[in-house]
Amino acid sequence: MVVSTHPDSDHLTGLVEVLRRYGVGQVVCPDFPSDSLIYTQWGDLLAEKDVKTTIAQSGQTINFGNGIRIEVLSPTVPAGFTAGSDDNGVVLRLTDGKVSFLLTGDISAQGEFALIAERADLESSVLKVRSSWFSRLYFRRFLDAVNPQAAVISVGKNNDYGHPTTEVLDR
Repeated sequence: MVVSTHPDSDHLTGLVEVLRRYGVGQVVCPDFPSDSLIYTQWGDLLAEKDVKTTIAQSGQTINFGNGIRIEVLSPTVPAGFTAGSDDNGVVLRLTDGKVSFLLTGDISAQGEFALIAERADLESSVLKVRSSWFSRLYFRRFLDAVNPQAAVISVGKNNDYGHPTTEVLDR
């Protein structure tokens, strides 16, 4: 299974290569399109390879057995934010027994607040930090709601943006 959080090229380009190289049985993605070339390639490959596509909606649970499951926390349908915004992307909570991972895509502070307001079960062992957190102080209420034991930050060594910032690391 492959999850596409949203159709922006920085998130989708690598997934096109995954579809080309591997036998993907299912794709989970949000229900908003893009007019980009990479999104067209993505759709063409899904059709060509006859990959089962599931539209992600808040409240869905995907069970893999043996206590492993994915809960879709976002997006709500109909979309709660303007079409195409990062806040309509897929937010997942993966649980394997007592260990859980919160994967937030590129939601903004507004999206974080919406999840808190909806009383989503955010508490997770591991938080995947989204890229836009690097440019501002981390939303404290969201961090408190997740209460992670560890955080994963994906950045390139010696990147031009100076990511992650000291403020993010301190949080």
